[in-house]
Formats: sequence, structure tokens, C-alpha cells
Amino acid sequence: MNRQPQTYPDDATQATYALEAATRWGEACVRASNERWAAHSPAQRDAIMAEANAIYTALAAYIGHDPAQPAVQALVGRWHDHLRNSYEPTSDVLRGLGQLYVEDERFVSFYERIASGLAPFLSQAITIYCDRL
Repeated sequence: MNRQPQTYPDDATQATYALEAATRWGEACVRASNERWAAHSPAQRDAIMAEANAIYTALAAYIGHDPAQPAVQALVGRWHDHLRNSYEPTSDVLRGLGQLYVEDERFVSFYERIASGLAPFLSQAITIYCDRL
């Protein structure tokens, strides 16, 4: 496993992501997410990023196992709760993220830096999680 920690995107990358998100989910959604994120202190943001790293590292340990198993699904539930630091994700949004993680090369690359095969494994686990909501 590669296990490289997440870092904040630079301003140009963040602006690109915000534009794409506004196109996909609407300006109001992006504004609400930005406001929620901005309300966190730098220490809180660091803790949020550390939590994300912990979740992805824990999930990576299960690659090659059944993504429906309770331990994996508990981690996906933890990931779902973690997303609430930025916005309130619906099951449709969660499903969309799971698809995006295997369809968008930027996400595939991000997850591959953590562990080989994490993107498709996480995508499958998210689908199962959403089916059970």
C-alpha cells in the first residue's frame, strides 16, 4: 500500500473542482459546502483530513475481500458521516461519488496513490451501502 496522506488542493485546482461541482450539483450546493468548510478552523480542517486518511487506509486493508462485509460497510458509514463535514450527502450523491471514483481519472489516480485497487473497491462498497440505506 502506498498510503500517501491527503492534502488540500491548491487554489486553481479547488476553483476547477468548484466549477465542475456547480455544473453538476448546482451553485447553491457548492455555496453551502464552501460555507460549511469555511466554518471549520484550520485545526478542524486538519483533523477532518486526518479522518479521511484513516478511513481510506482502513478500507485499503480490505481490498480483495467482500465489500459487503460488515467491517467494510461500517467504514463506508464512517465515510458517509465524514462527508457531512462539507455537505449533507443524499444516497443519490453517494452513488454518484462511487461512480465518479472509477470514471474520473483524477479520482482513480488519487485512490491509487493510497492503495492499488482502492477506487473500484470503494465504488463497489458504496453501491452496496446505498442499496442498504
